[in-house]
Amino acid sequence: MSCASLIGLLMATLFVASPASAMNPAQRLEPPQPTESATADLVERASDAVKRGAFSEAISAFEQLSDRGYLNPDASYNRAVAYLQRAESAKQKPGDLGQAAAGLREAALLDRGGPSAEGLLTAVRQEVSHLRSRQGRDPVVVQPELGRALTSLVSEQLWGFVAALGSLALSLGLVLRRSSDATQRLAGLSAAYSGAVVLALFGALTLSAMRYRQTSQEAIVVVDEARLLDASGNALTAKALGVDTTAIPEGASVYITAQRGTLLSVSWGTLRAWVRRSDLRPLGPVQHLSDSL
Repeated sequence: MSCASLIGLLMATLFVASPASAMNPAQRLEPPQPTESATADLVERASDAVKRGAFSEAISAFEQLSDRGYLNPDASYNRAVAYLQRAESAKQKPGDLGQAAAGLREAALLDRGGPSAEGLLTAVRQEVSHLRSRQGRDPVVVQPELGRALTSLVSEQLWGFVAALGSLALSLGLVLRRSSDATQRLAGLSAAYSGAVVLALFGALTLSAMRYRQTSQEAIVVVDEARLLDASGNALTAKALGVDTTAIPEGASVYITAQRGTLLSVSWGTLRAWVRRSDLRPLGPVQHLSDSL
């Protein structure tokens, strides 16, 4: 799918962001919002620029909003449109598709109920793979970390809710086991056993999701390739990494786990390495992560 086709799909579902738009409280992307009136004017100007195809003006306005800490799924989505518009123009810049991917992924995180952003994000990444193929570079595919992939299937709150149901079933079962009625004791035994299994399994998933949320931050590669480095900033070889690549492609998701000066420690699938801070766009407000692993 070409950039022009992607822009068509995005424009067909273009949103006008509103400062009052609700965000999913289950997400961490909740920084303090700037002054309402100033934000409203800038949002309106940015959204209007996207509709007119004035991508340079739109990108400038949306980046101002981002610098102010403004987060809104519609604004993130429209920012992606602006970057895709520039990617299709003669003024395209390296990393435009990565910036578009970052906007779409951020929109998806801020609005779990909107499936369109995730679908278009896949299309953008397919376009990146297509361009890499035309340049004689193989598409890079990594296997996701199993634990993170599992816990990200649903929200942390849902895992916790199911764990709470297991705890309730366990408690009810223990109460019924004290009954003088044999049938109720048997039902209590069954409920207690089932509740204990559910509590243990989903409690572990809840804790895992919480740990990932508190110790890492998702980011998108916004350069042609993010070179994989060691902790001193030296380029790593494929042999040292034990994989067939030495760089992360544009538009890929990574998780920042630590920072040290201008370097960020990231996990990419099962791979752990360092990259330059300028190669990534963190999703949401920058977190204060540890200075070392």
